[in-house]
Amino acid sequence: MGFKWSGVAFGESGSVHVLGGVGGVEPGEDMDVPVETELCIAELPNNWILICAEDFMYAAPDESFPDEGNMARLSAKGRVLGCMFHEGIMCSVASMYEYGKELWCVIYNCNDEEYNLRTSETLPDNFEAVYERLKADQDKFDLAGKPVDALFDIPIEIAFQICGYKYDLAEFEWGEPKFTMVELK
Repeated sequence: MGFKWSGVAFGESGSVHVLGGVGGVEPGEDMDVPVETELCIAELPNNWILICAEDFMYAAPDESFPDEGNMARLSAKGRVLGCMFHEGIMCSVASMYEYGKELWCVIYNCNDEEYNLRTSETLPDNFEAVYERLKADQDKFDLAGKPVDALFDIPIEIAFQICGYKYDLAEFEWGEPKFTMVELK
């Protein structure tokens, strides 16, 4: 099975744009952790608005998943960062879209072949530093004979450094996010 998560972060856009891009929503009850709900939303103190989705494919980039992609639609009115991962199939993805067009995409899928990392031609500014750090960690694990896949975290870490949210952290330097469950109309 494995844990799976999908989220999109809307940068410098405001709630009206975000909620319109989602397709008509109504605020629901507040919640501590964004799990087991179709959609939930949190405004981060760095002006990113985060939507977490129960659907693993919610943040799928259109170019890489043409039948299931959602990012072009979500980014129709501005910049959107997508991140999704599935530990059961060891696949993780981060992408940035703006006005319906992909700016960059990083995909890790160890099921394609060992340590398969695919990227768009254009890369996020933090790609090289994240890649080098996690590749060094992977080399240490490999030498020690430990069955750890550090490269799986490359897209997740890239997204975290950009928007400031990571699914497996309970606290952040800026505090705790307050999520609100969202009901689709």
